[in-house]
Amino acid sequence: MSKHEDNLRLMALARRRAQELRREDWEAYWSAGTRMARDRLRPAKRLAAAFARHVRSRRPVVEG
Repeated sequence: MSKHEDNLRLMALARRRAQELRREDWEAYWSAGTRMARDRLRPAKRLAAAFARHVRSRRPVVEG
């Protein structure tokens, strides 16, 4: 096998490995992101519910 073919083979291996690593990184990043978003959304939903209750409770009585 010539030096050129050897280099091509090594480059193909490296490229495949880089793609695998990138995919693993992305999956880890994505799952961490969704976890963080879930944790961040929970208090926001609670707050929104509390605010809706508050608004409903102080709604003025419309006469007529």
